[in-house]
Amino acid sequence: MQRNTFAVLLLCLIGATCFINHVAASCPAGYYDSSNIERPCYQCSPGTYCPGDGKPYACPSGTVAPHQGASSCSSCSTKRSNSDHTICLLADTPANAQEYVYGSNLVINSKNPYYYITLYNSFGQAPRSVQLTIAGKQPVPVTLHASYTTGKPSETNAQFSNKGVNATISFEQDVFRILYLYIVPDNADYVIGDLKLFKYLDLIENLQPNQVNYYKFNAELSQYDRNMLLFRLDNVPAGSRVNFTLNCDFWKKDWSFPFSYTLYHSTLSNIAYPNENNANIIVKSQTSSHPSTSNIFYMPKDSTQFAIAFYYDNTYYYGEMYASAKIIN
Repeated sequence: MQRNTFAVLLLCLIGATCFINHVAASCPAGYYDSSNIERPCYQCSPGTYCPGDGKPYACPSGTVAPHQGASSCSSCSTKRSNSDHTICLLADTPANAQEYVYGSNLVINSKNPYYYITLYNSFGQAPRSVQLTIAGKQPVPVTLHASYTTGKPSETNAQFSNKGVNATISFEQDVFRILYLYIVPDNADYVIGDLKLFKYLDLIENLQPNQVNYYKFNAELSQYDRNMLLFRLDNVPAGSRVNFTLNCDFWKKDWSFPFSYTLYHSTLSNIAYPNENNANIIVKSQTSSHPSTSNIFYMPKDSTQFAIAFYYDNTYYYGEMYASAKIIN
């Protein structure tokens, strides 16, 4: 009996081994063996290739695989790529340009002002709005120029630019794309900071001063990015005050629910896109079915545009907002 049992187990083991080998050999090019009976073959990830032997391999230096399921890597004409091997660097990218790694410190100095960063988006998603902030550890103004089209952005060829403390730019992000940066401190030898990305649903509302502005929403907001609404008011006298009041009423289908929101504002004149990475004034509402806030904000002495961002941490189907911005001289 024991011998028969052993023989059966041995046959099962041999059969399983043969099955696994068959699966590995049967995965087509662009796929690798997952050792998973239910899903035996996985697509190769971007930056890797699968020649058809059941194994994934990292792309060699100077080559890229920008999409899933690559069976080989493409050579870069510049012989340079990002560290993920998904995008070739542009030909005019300086040899000493530094790649920014998410979450690492950034040492900004005028001797080596060129950087680049790879921007990612989920597969199948349309381009979305992104804000990038130079978040310094010290309150040192910096000059920021950025571009998709040149590896050496400057004041004359940059697509996006900003100057000042917590310099921030806003732009559209695709699935895989490199953003090239020029960053220098304005009045210091160097400054330590990092790059902060803020991805959000792009809604901008222009306020009419000294009156109640009514907004009605009939669509669900994003479930994957931050839900941001940017309120703007132009031609505000520099150095004046703005009394901003916001009353909200959101509901899903036929029932109301309690929620809260956060307002972001910056008293710095260069921040046209306030968010959690660059705002120096943050106001949180109470949690309620109809939350509201009313606060007085001081305008910078050298700015005439009032900007305040509304952040809502959930989705909703229907909603109403009543916003007013009263200018106080």
